[in-house]
Amino acid sequence: MQIQRFSSFKAKARARRLLTKHHYLGDVRAVGGQLFYALTDGRSDWLGVLVFRAASRRLRARDRWIGWTEEQRRRLPLLVNNCRFLRLPH
Repeated sequence: MQIQRFSSFKAKARARRLLTKHHYLGDVRAVGGQLFYALTDGRSDWLGVLVFRAASRRLRARDRWIGWTEEQRRRLPLLVNNCRFLRLPH
């Protein structure tokens, strides 16, 4: 298995269609930066889709639970959030 990052409109459109059809949360409609990856079988057949996005800037419950200071919160742009993991049913 291989993980391939992609950014073309065509590949993103395919990933969004697969997420809409097969993921219980559906497509990703998030603001901010996003990274799309395809899990492949080593040839070019897709086995799944991974989507990461920028971490949320302010989540009171998360920040309180972790105990972040304002100084530590300034490093949030260095974090990513896995927002979708889809293993295709085939």
